[in-house]
Amino acid sequence: GKVCFYSLGNFVMSDFSGLRVFPNPWRSDRHTVAITFDTLPVGSTVKLFTVSGHLVKTLTPSVHSVLWDRTTDSGDKVASGLYLYLITTPSGDKKTGKLVIIK
Repeated sequence: GKVCFYSLGNFVMSDFSGLRVFPNPWRSDRHTVAITFDTLPVGSTVKLFTVSGHLVKTLTPSVHSVLWDRTTDSGDKVASGLYLYLITTPSGDKKTGKLVIIK
């Protein structure tokens, strides 16, 4: 969905239609790069969780994209498995999704 919010003197559309999360699935036999969250709405926060709801990492993009190096907030590498992400815009618009890590 689209939500309008006031930011830096301009009206900016909060639109997730261009959002890309890649590579997904991330596979250790094919990928060495970080996972990219691309075309994020301005000012968004990305939170990553285990399927049991444990917060793994909080990412705060400085531009429209951010990289996740597959580590936790404490710096440990995450295990193989399914992870959930929650992207929240400054206006409170939310987008959820899934990503898989295969080691």
